[in-house]
Amino acid sequence: MSPGRRDIEFPTVDGLTLRGWFYTANGDGKQPCIIMANGLAGLKEQFCPNFAQRFQAAGYGVLLFDHRNWGASDGLPRNETNPIQTARDYSDAFDYVALLDEVDASRIVYWGTSMCGGSVLHAAAFDKRIRAVIS
Repeated sequence: MSPGRRDIEFPTVDGLTLRGWFYTANGDGKQPCIIMANGLAGLKEQFCPNFAQRFQAAGYGVLLFDHRNWGASDGLPRNETNPIQTARDYSDAFDYVALLDEVDASRIVYWGTSMCGGSVLHAAAFDKRIRAVIS
């Protein structure tokens, strides 16, 4: 496990539990946060940890999670993706991370790659709390 990383889980609006990791940035005070997940068929262990660790080193908290139906997260049928639900799950991740003591809820960013790049754009279009999108 990476230093400054802990296991997390958060509920979705429809009652599932999504699981992932929270990387705490070094330093004092509230930190900006990046919410990220992998693209289609990707798990949190693949590809994204390198980005998460670099964001962490730059002073950002990072919430990296497995999409519903994938990896450590709940949901059926397994290994099936619904892009609309994926976008909604980002808002649920926001609800969770905004309540963490170390996170500045006014500085939360969505990050998505591949299929998830579209999901974060969709999520941000409907959730005005988000400050920026990296797609």
